[in-house]
Amino acid sequence: MPRKKPAIGKRELKRMTRTRIQSELEAHGLECENMKAGSIEYTVARFEGEPNQIVAAIYGSIKGCASLWMKESAFQIAKPKLLEADAVVEDVAMFRRGFQWAVHFDKPDSQLIIPCVEATVNAGRERLNKTIARRTEDKRRESERVAHQAKMAERKRDWKTDESTNK
Repeated sequence: MPRKKPAIGKRELKRMTRTRIQSELEAHGLECENMKAGSIEYTVARFEGEPNQIVAAIYGSIKGCASLWMKESAFQIAKPKLLEADAVVEDVAMFRRGFQWAVHFDKPDSQLIIPCVEATVNAGRERLNKTIARRTEDKRRESERVAHQAKMAERKRDWKTDESTNK
């Protein structure tokens, strides 16, 4: 009698799921970095060259294999697909890590991974575009402020050398 192939263990399924989520995020042009908060290890995904624009985070999951933590705007995009699939979703806003929702995945080939990743990337790109526009506007205002300061410095009179004040 041939031996049965051993089933994939739970640890391996968890690792495979985290790897799949990370590879999907990287396929959308994000860079992923492993981080640690106390004893909790997680992976953040951000746009390259934008250290403060974190799009999503990959955490472990007690209820499943892995979870993707996302912001409110990304969750609203993904919500219809999550309702259809009756997904396990958790409110994580109370942990104050910058994310409001965690979607739990129970296997590496879950059909919800791609829609959730796309939602987080799209919402993150919208935020990034607003940030870039704000930075551009701030630079423009700063250059106008410097020019205005220089103009006002030319008009300013020195009370010691000005003849009109020495009468």
